Amino acid sequence: MLAAFNEIEPLLIIGLGIAVIGSILGILWYRMTAPSSFDSGSVRFIILLFSGIGLGTVILGFIMKH
Repeated sequence: MLAAFNEIEPLLIIGLGIAVIGSILGILWYRMTAPSSFDSGSVRFIILLFSGIGLGTVILGFIMKH
């Protein structure tokens, strides 16, 4: 089990990095271009979008390694 975790550990780090950095940059971009009101639905969408991309990266990388 530990050997399998060590094998996908870089993929987890890359996916988590995509999710966190992408969400932060997306929220900053939204704050710069959005109207004065802060729409929580749009922020939730940005976070879910980049979390999905990060999770997809992990799954795709795991499938390609096996």
